[in-house]
Amino acid sequence: MIYGSYPEVLGLSDNIKVQRYLKELVSNYLLKDILLLDNVKNSSKLFDLLSLLAYQCGSEVSNSELGRSLGMSKNTFERYLD
Repeated sequence: MIYGSYPEVLGLSDNIKVQRYLKELVSNYLLKDILLLDNVKNSSKLFDLLSLLAYQCGSEVSNSELGRSLGMSKNTFERYLD
């Protein structure tokens, strides 16, 4: 569950190789597809947003509160969230 049950990850025994594979996966899909398709310019903010949302799992989320903690406007936050 921790690694998303990707077959390639399950076959790796070295934790460093697992982390490298997962970073590559994120880079290939998140950066390439999401950032380019929606013209998102600040990838670090997107990663921060995803982390904050992961910590909010199962709780109510306030767009304005999360936007403030990321240092972005409500409109920018909502566009990133979308």
